[in-house]
Amino acid sequence: QHVTAITHTYEVEARLRELQTHSERAETARRGYLLDSDSDYIRTVAAAGSALPRTVDAIGALTADNPDQQERALQLEDLSRQQIVLLEATVSSIAQGNRESALAAFRDRDQGLALIPAIRRISGDMIDAENALLAERTAAERAGIAQFFAIVGVAGVLLVIILGGTLVGGPL
Repeated sequence: QHVTAITHTYEVEARLRELQTHSERAETARRGYLLDSDSDYIRTVAAAGSALPRTVDAIGALTADNPDQQERALQLEDLSRQQIVLLEATVSSIAQGNRESALAAFRDRDQGLALIPAIRRISGDMIDAENALLAERTAAERAGIAQFFAIVGVAGVLLVIILGGTLVGGPL
């Protein structure tokens, strides 16, 4: 059971880091696409944009047993959805020949600048919560092992007493 808990913690952490990576790649590619309509940028925007919902869904599934983590997962889902809307709006504006308006919107009131730190903060909070749960589980595991060895020690002492009594003075 402890191994399962460790594996679970690492799976959640991996998905959260994956979300951060997809989010940052998408934003970087969006900015690159704003400056230069290179097809490499649009492919990266599309790949990262399609990976965001899958990754958020995986995080939600992995944390389904924890209401606090579920609340954070919903926040990540909302932020990812906002990022996808922003990606689609940028691509659409440029595809319609409105690069200057897309650049002006970016300079004036771009939400992308706030989304990345928010995703990092919530992901970090989730990782911290998973590590705290793992520490609790590890402490419980160690306590169980200590209790086991205490029982084995007492049983060993009793066995020595019984056997010693049998050898010295006959049956007890």
